[in-house]
Amino acid sequence: MTGGKRARCSEVSWRHLRGSSWLLGCSVLGLAACGPPWWRKGRPRKVRICAEVELLSRLSELLMPQTPIGELFRDFPAGPSREPQWLSPGIAAFGVLEDEGAALFVEYDKTDRNSDEQAENEEELKTKALLQYAPAGSRVLRIGHRARDFGWQQKSLNAVVNVWREGHKPSLMKAVSQSVWVLLSSCDIALREDVHQNLHRFAVTEPKPCLRKACEFSTKALLASEVKTKKANVMAFLEEHLDFSQSRSQALVDKFPRLSGMTVDGKLKPIVAWLEDVGLSRKQVAKVVAGFPAFLGYSLEANLKPTVAWLGAVGLSRERVANVIATYPQVLGCSLEDNLKPTLTWLEDVGLSRAEVAKAISGSPKILSYSVKDNLKPTVAWLQEIGLSPSQVAKAVAGLPSVLGLSVEANLKPTVGWLEDLGLSRQEVAKVVAASPQVLGLSIEANLKPMVAWLEEVGLRRPQVAKVLRGHPSVLRYGLDSKLKPTVAWLEDVGLSREQVARVVASSPSVLGYSIEASLKPKVAWLEDLGLSRQQVAKVVAGFPSVLCYSIGDNLNQKIAWLEDGGLSRKQVAKVIARFPAILGYSIDGNLSQKRHLLQKFFSKEEMASMIERHPPILGYSYARLFHRLEVLQEHNCLSKLPSMMPLTDAKFERRFCAERCGEKRGAVQQEASQLDHYDFPKGRPRKMHRSYPEIELLSRLAELLMPRTPIGELFRDFPAGPSREPQWLSPGIAAFGVLEDEGAALFVEYDRTDRNSDEQALNEEELNSKALLQYAPAGSRVLRIGHTAREQATSVDAVVNVWREGHKPSLMKAVSQSVWVLLSSCDIALREDVHQRLHRFAVTEPKPCLCKACEFSTKALLASEVKTKKANVMAFLEEHLDFPESRSQALVDKFPRLSGMTVDGKLKPIVAWLEDVGLSRKQVAKVVAGFPAFLGYSLEANLKPTVAWLEGVGLSRAQVAKVLAVQPKVLSYSLETKLKPTVAWLEDAGLSRQQVLSAISIFPQILGCSIGGNLEPTVAWLEDLGMSRQQVAKVTADSPSILGLSIEANLKPKVAWLGDVGLNREQVVKVVVGFPQLLGLSIEAKLKPTVALFQDVGLNPEQVAKVIVRLPKVFSYSIDTKLKPAVMWLEEVGLTQLQVARVIAAFPQVLSLSIEKNLSPKHLFLLEHLSGDEVRDMILRLPALLGFSFSRLRHRIHVLQNHDAVSNLAFAMTLTDANFAKKYPC
Repeated sequence: MTGGKRARCSEVSWRHLRGSSWLLGCSVLGLAACGPPWWRKGRPRKVRICAEVELLSRLSELLMPQTPIGELFRDFPAGPSREPQWLSPGIAAFGVLEDEGAALFVEYDKTDRNSDEQAENEEELKTKALLQYAPAGSRVLRIGHRARDFGWQQKSLNAVVNVWREGHKPSLMKAVSQSVWVLLSSCDIALREDVHQNLHRFAVTEPKPCLRKACEFSTKALLASEVKTKKANVMAFLEEHLDFSQSRSQALVDKFPRLSGMTVDGKLKPIVAWLEDVGLSRKQVAKVVAGFPAFLGYSLEANLKPTVAWLGAVGLSRERVANVIATYPQVLGCSLEDNLKPTLTWLEDVGLSRAEVAKAISGSPKILSYSVKDNLKPTVAWLQEIGLSPSQVAKAVAGLPSVLGLSVEANLKPTVGWLEDLGLSRQEVAKVVAASPQVLGLSIEANLKPMVAWLEEVGLRRPQVAKVLRGHPSVLRYGLDSKLKPTVAWLEDVGLSREQVARVVASSPSVLGYSIEASLKPKVAWLEDLGLSRQQVAKVVAGFPSVLCYSIGDNLNQKIAWLEDGGLSRKQVAKVIARFPAILGYSIDGNLSQKRHLLQKFFSKEEMASMIERHPPILGYSYARLFHRLEVLQEHNCLSKLPSMMPLTDAKFERRFCAERCGEKRGAVQQEASQLDHYDFPKGRPRKMHRSYPEIELLSRLAELLMPRTPIGELFRDFPAGPSREPQWLSPGIAAFGVLEDEGAALFVEYDRTDRNSDEQALNEEELNSKALLQYAPAGSRVLRIGHTAREQATSVDAVVNVWREGHKPSLMKAVSQSVWVLLSSCDIALREDVHQRLHRFAVTEPKPCLCKACEFSTKALLASEVKTKKANVMAFLEEHLDFPESRSQALVDKFPRLSGMTVDGKLKPIVAWLEDVGLSRKQVAKVVAGFPAFLGYSLEANLKPTVAWLEGVGLSRAQVAKVLAVQPKVLSYSLETKLKPTVAWLEDAGLSRQQVLSAISIFPQILGCSIGGNLEPTVAWLEDLGMSRQQVAKVTADSPSILGLSIEANLKPKVAWLGDVGLNREQVVKVVVGFPQLLGLSIEAKLKPTVALFQDVGLNPEQVAKVIVRLPKVFSYSIDTKLKPAVMWLEEVGLTQLQVARVIAAFPQVLSLSIEKNLSPKHLFLLEHLSGDEVRDMILRLPALLGFSFSRLRHRIHVLQNHDAVSNLAFAMTLTDANFAKKYPC
């Protein structure tokens, strides 16, 4: 006994010393460096649940008091070394058992798993894994609140302890004591002697010792747990409310750790809700949070709201404020006093108005963060140095506020130097910067040099390049590959040679800025619709590229209407445009109409139309040149030679005609012609409308007497006064030149039929008007005022005449004679001798001569009151018959002035009545008039009725014709021979039957306006290149004719490329397009991508998504919110998991097209009457197509299967043909 006891004591002593030396080594070298090998392979982990930390940390301090507690909470590798599976016991202790190097694992489970067989199996596997990992002799202690039988493993010991409240020390220490007593009393766990003694002292000591290290560790662990909880809450908020992915929310929290400490309800939710109230969308809020999370730490009341209030006070609308925050959320961190207000003040001092400041902030909110001293002032000073005036600086800053953030040395100076090297002077550079400040933000190497190199490659010489930049610097901002190269390629496709393209770019660089699809192609199509061939179109574009810059509705169509009003047919108009396209650039009111009015004095309408057709450049000569040569040719009785005489130089023309002239006529005509350029007569404009008929009667006769060889309408003239951009117009009665002795002086004749003798204000107005006229005209000019009462004015000569009745020639000629006698007898008006003699002959001749030109003019003259009355009648008609509000009718008349000259009864009422007879409702008629008022100017018999008759003749019903006109009223402007008939013929040649053509026109009447060469043929060629047969192209065109109006580059190619990216091969793409061609008209971003994203969210993999698209391409036409999501939810409500839903959709995508109320739910309820819910779910999963069979088929087969007691075979039975089913299950 004694020897055995000694042997045991020596063994214990040796182990004690061995363990002490081990722990001593650990204290010197570190625990991980000197623990047993199995220990060193492990790694400390973050603690988990609170209760586990409280209990196990105290046991750790008792078992290994010299070891940091966190080291015992450790994970260990199991499995392959590259990708190990980690074992995570509660705590792992070493050096506490008698077996050297053995481990003691302590696990705690607060749950009741007594009846959970799966949990027991998991515990068994874990225990085996731990013991397999650790050396022989290791043990596992499992602590819980329920007794469990671990008969399957003798090396695992169960400890049952009382439940304690978290943070309640007495109940916690009770559980610790219970665990210690199990360790002390267990026969399966042989503790080392010193450890045994240490645990025994703790067990018998009352009150229990504090175990400070364990308390401190658990406190910190709890804090870490709270942080982790907060972080989890923050991440959950980001993912649920802002649609962050888990990886994105994790990255944001890692990037901005302060976010983890914020409360969701107290901080994040209020700020996010406030941003949405400001006007940001949920997506924009997420972008702001991701880009500038620091703002979430700002005070809502002290920082964020005041900043937004200030932005609103500056003048930004709610939408602009939201845009500023979404674009540059850092503005929320700028100080009001140190940044925002000083920057605002400085911008206003530079010269920007408050509205421009608001626009600058909206366009470039980053400007608010720039330093006034270090950024803003130096940049403005530099802009002034290169030659910009203060107003130009303000304009540059307003146009490109981000220029203030560019470096003077690194950006601005090099760019200006480069422009100067290109050939621009400093003054021209300043002009370029003022006109297009964006050029300063472009990279020399990446933008400017490649742009110039490309322009030279196109064919421009360096001086031409400089000229382009000088006149149109914005060309530098255009994308080379996305804008310029496609435009040049398009010009070449139109038919221009490379040299012609170079000339177009050099003379009209603004063409490069227009959209090919939205602007350039429609202009070419318009020219082709007009009747020009492709070669003529190319010639027009090359000779007059500005045509591509004009508006079709506001310019080109009005020029065509003007030419047609002049008597030219549509074919003649096309010929004029082809020969002289520059006519499209002339002003109707300021140029063309004046010249036509002049020509009408000498030629009939038919003669004038023929002349313009044969010699359209005649309208390009100056008014003075045209006027002079008409007068000369009339005197020589050779007006027919006008077209051939207009190109002659002045010297040649004078030699040919003027040398033959003699006496008074030659002097008078030369005098009148030479005076055309005096006192800015050409700056005046003939008056279209006159104030009163008596004024016309009297003054037209005086006009013929004063200047008999001048068209009378030229003397009724208005003259500009004031600024050239927005002049105030002076409107004398008539203005004569070459009639006074003073060369170039004017004689203005005014007539006032009212009695203003006692009206002081009226007299003052007359005085001011006379002064303005005399100030405008050269020295020596005079004003004659004719009225019925005497007035004394220092600035004019007064003539009192008798009152006459309108249209009564004797009394009228009496008033004319009285006016002539005043001119002859006045000392203040010195008439030229020949004029004096002519007036005297008239005065003394009885009876008075006819003055035929004046009679004809007064008969044709248009009164302003008549025009006003017509306009009022038109507006009243629009308001009464078509329910236009006053503002809308006024806007329509302003947009389409020709409407004012139309008669209601003779023009508008018949056309509106005819449209209603065609089948349009009153509302549709109003819509047509508002959208395309030009058709009201067309002839009902020659244009409108033939077009409708043709549509009906093609085969459209009256209702279909009405629909076509309502949707596309412009069809009424298309030529039957050059547009409508060729389009229908082309569609039939493309493979469509006449019925399909009619259907296409009815569905998409715009097809009639598509250019065959510019739209239809290229689209069909592209579809064939895609892989479609001729029959498939015809089917696609018939099913979705709108495809022919889509842009190949902007619409069709991107859709096909996107389908390829989704996973479809070319053959599948063709199948999808043929099956559902409308897909090509859907938006990728708004429709296609969201639908695919929904499939991916449901759980479909890429191959399944592609399969669904191929089998059900119509799925893209379904609403996500009202069709697809409800279908998915219904499948889940049936009992399918999300993975199973994905399987069903992949196998039978047609389920998404079925109505829930009318199809799916009734079938499901019917199935539940015969099968259990689980059976129905499993059947749908095995045969998703079950839901697609008809209800009658389903009802019949279940009835038959019931008779055979084989309802469980329904899935198989539904797939059988009727014959096979009847054979297998006879009734």
